[in-house]
Amino acid sequence: MIIRGRVLHFLEQPNTDNPEGSYEYIEEGALVINEGRILEII
Repeated sequence: MIIRGRVLHFLEQPNTDNPEGSYEYIEEGALVINEGRILEII
């Protein structure tokens, strides 16, 4: 199953020196899901 939409993906704990480096925001992203588990973020 593929669910399309905005994706906010955290890469690491927030860093006060560089908070933008701790996450990835994808405006037109998607999640690939199989048996209730996220397999891929695209």
